[in-house]
Amino acid sequence: MLSEKEPTIQQTDIAVAPPTHRPMFIAGVMGCCMLGPFINILDTNVVNVALPRMMSGLGTDILTIRWVVTAYLIATAVTMPAIGWIGRMLGNQRLYAIGLSVFTSASALCGMAPSVEFLILFRIIQGLGAGVLMPISWALMIQVSPPEQRGMATSIWAIGASLGSLAGLPIGGYFADAVDWRAVFFVNFIPGSLAVLGTILLVPASEREERVPFDGWGFLTLSIALISLLVALSQVQQEGWNSPFILTLLALCGLAVPVFLIIESYSANPLIDLSLYKRLLYASGTMVSIIMGVFFYASSFLVILFAQLVLDYSVQQSALMLIPGSVAMIIAAYSAGWLVDRFEPRLAMMLGLFGFCACCYLMVLADRRMTAIFIAWVYIWRGFGLGFLNAPVFAVATSGLEPHRARMASSLLSLSLVLGGTFGISLLATLMERWQTIHQSRFAEAQMLTSIGTQQALGTFTDIAQGLGLGSGAAGLYAQGRLSAMLGREALVHALNDCFAFVLVLAIGCVGLVLMMRMVRPPRQ
Repeated sequence: MLSEKEPTIQQTDIAVAPPTHRPMFIAGVMGCCMLGPFINILDTNVVNVALPRMMSGLGTDILTIRWVVTAYLIATAVTMPAIGWIGRMLGNQRLYAIGLSVFTSASALCGMAPSVEFLILFRIIQGLGAGVLMPISWALMIQVSPPEQRGMATSIWAIGASLGSLAGLPIGGYFADAVDWRAVFFVNFIPGSLAVLGTILLVPASEREERVPFDGWGFLTLSIALISLLVALSQVQQEGWNSPFILTLLALCGLAVPVFLIIESYSANPLIDLSLYKRLLYASGTMVSIIMGVFFYASSFLVILFAQLVLDYSVQQSALMLIPGSVAMIIAAYSAGWLVDRFEPRLAMMLGLFGFCACCYLMVLADRRMTAIFIAWVYIWRGFGLGFLNAPVFAVATSGLEPHRARMASSLLSLSLVLGGTFGISLLATLMERWQTIHQSRFAEAQMLTSIGTQQALGTFTDIAQGLGLGSGAAGLYAQGRLSAMLGREALVHALNDCFAFVLVLAIGCVGLVLMMRMVRPPRQ
């Protein structure tokens, strides 16, 4: 049963910086904590842009190069559930410094990889470091901030990720085109090195907590579940949902999850504190994080498809359209922190849902007549929604928890975002493909071949072909091909409209979950 009553947070639950040097001290620590999510999101964006260049530079195919992303994602996801135990053994400061060092060093190794096999290996190592950055940077940010400023601290942390999103695609596109694909991996080196140095010099070393045995069996079974699920989701577009390979992976995941839950229920020192999900506040936050992951990753994926395949914009042009949305995300994240600390956090989250709904609604109405300004507005509403929702969800869902439980809770929320995003892209890509087929069949059945508009289009295409010197037979084939391509593109537009209508329904469904998320505030002094 989910408990409606939440415990009151104690003033001793969060370590606060010494008052003698708090302003400069906190500013330095927050700068280090912002660099972690910054280089994490920056890396994700620059690598995605540079994948075609990597494929040609390493002489490999698209199926192999996709493992550069998939292997990194799997390593990141497998690391996150163990953050609670590792942080307990090492302390947040040491773990963050190690995570930054691993991530930055592996990024440099990726830039020097002699083959695609080595590149995938180094991406796995980089993913192990990346799994530390988001949850531990957040935990450190909260550790040095007064409890009454928890919302603003979380928002500043989220701004670091937003800046990575703002810089990632333009920087990645420039280095991949003007320099070399290897250069995108060295973009992280300077900020990553500064973050390591700053963490060692500025961030206070937290005391190691009581040592507990590692839940090896729990980690093994959960890793099997995560790896099989993520591999299945990443390969489903190639293999199909009904293929024996995908079904075997999903069955393995389905078997590993209940085994994991049984192990955790009887373990004296479980890998994951399942009692977190008995809190209505945290369970609601987890569901919102999953749906937020679907929206965050899938919306970007679908809007870029629309811009490139329907409106014929280049990769670089599509990347530039993201900039207004990233700026909106930064402004919204800062405003969300102010609202969380001074008013009602649910107000910020409802504004975030409004931004989600506005973005989806615009894309439901989109057609082939849309312009770059329209796409920019879509991204602005997307950034507005993410900025107002991301930081408050983390701040509210983890409020009232002791430091070690908050660290575990934040890592699991980060994992929920990753899983939601991966599942969302796979699901919506499948739905889009099927809905496009349905719309194309409907257009073909209606045939529009007997309609006046279709006959006019055929006549226009035929005249163009004859103007190019083609004979009547070839001109007819050319006209039919052009009409078929036009109907295919129209079917794609309708399929994208349907996908955003589906996401819009999910966003509206979040309203009830958000209303249940009442923040546990510290007692007034």
